[in-house]
Amino acid sequence: MQSNPIHSAQYKAVLKQSPLFKGLADTVINELLKIFHRETWRRKTVLDPMTFQNRFYLLIEGALEVMRTNPET
Repeated sequence: MQSNPIHSAQYKAVLKQSPLFKGLADTVINELLKIFHRETWRRKTVLDPMTFQNRFYLLIEGALEVMRTNPET
């Protein structure tokens, strides 16, 4: 994330307002931003459910619809 200072500053501001991250020191947030990466999904994108079991996502902008289906029905 550090490769784009504009996004990095925006994401740092969002994290500092988040109840999950707002108590963290700037140095810790900066270290987190170094390992985060940005993903952009188009509307109606369907993702493999296993992805969400292996990754932690932070939604910065927009909305996400999560659905669970039963393959037998």
